[in-house]
Amino acid sequence: MWKLRYVYKHKDCLYTDKVQKYKLLFYGYPINNYIKGNFIYISAMHVLEGERKNIRKYYTYLRSITYKIEPVSSNAFFTLTRVSKNKEYYRLMYNPIIFYSAPIVHKQCKEFVELSSWDKKPLADILLYLRKSKNTEMFKLLSFRQEKNSNVFMIKNIGKLSDKQREVFELAKNLGYYNYPRKANLDYIAKIARLSKSTVHEILRRAESNIMKQI
Repeated sequence: MWKLRYVYKHKDCLYTDKVQKYKLLFYGYPINNYIKGNFIYISAMHVLEGERKNIRKYYTYLRSITYKIEPVSSNAFFTLTRVSKNKEYYRLMYNPIIFYSAPIVHKQCKEFVELSSWDKKPLADILLYLRKSKNTEMFKLLSFRQEKNSNVFMIKNIGKLSDKQREVFELAKNLGYYNYPRKANLDYIAKIARLSKSTVHEILRRAESNIMKQI
C-alpha cells in the first residue's frame, strides 16, 4: 500500500489559527463526504486537548463556521462542514480511493497529515497540488513510499472520563508522566494542578481504569 506523510500550512485553513490561539492540540478525523449542489459536505470528528475554557471557546467558534455540529463529550465534536471554495483541493483530499491512516494533527500552526491508498496516483496528485497551490504557505514532505499499514489509527473519543479526569490525565501525559523514563512525578503534577498528591493519584487511577476498559 502507498503512504504519504507531510507537514502543511495553507491560507484558508479553518482551524489551525484558532487551535494556536487557544493553545490546544487538535486531532481531526474525516469520516465521509458528499457533493450536493454547489457544495462539498464533509463529516469529521474533532477531539481537543487543552484547558476546558479554551475548548469551550473553540466549540463556540466551530458552531459559527460549521453547517452542523453535535457534541460527543466536553472535548469531542462531530461536525458537518459545507465548502464551496477551493473545490479541487477538497476533491483530491477526500477522494474515496484514499483513506486517513492517522488523524490530522493541528499543532504549532501546522497540519501533520498521513494518507494511504492502494494506488500511487491519487497520492501523487495530492503531492503535486500542494506543492504548486497558491494557498500553500508551508509544505514539507516526510515520506512517500510503499509500506505495510501495520498501525492504522481510528480516532475514538474517551467519553467515559469526567472533565477533571481528562484534565489531569492530559496534564500528566503532557508533562511526561507516562514517558520512560518518567519526566514528571505525582508531586510535580499535583503542584501544577494545585491538588494534593493523593487526589492526583486517585484521579489518574480512575482515568486509567476507564481508558483500559474501553481499549
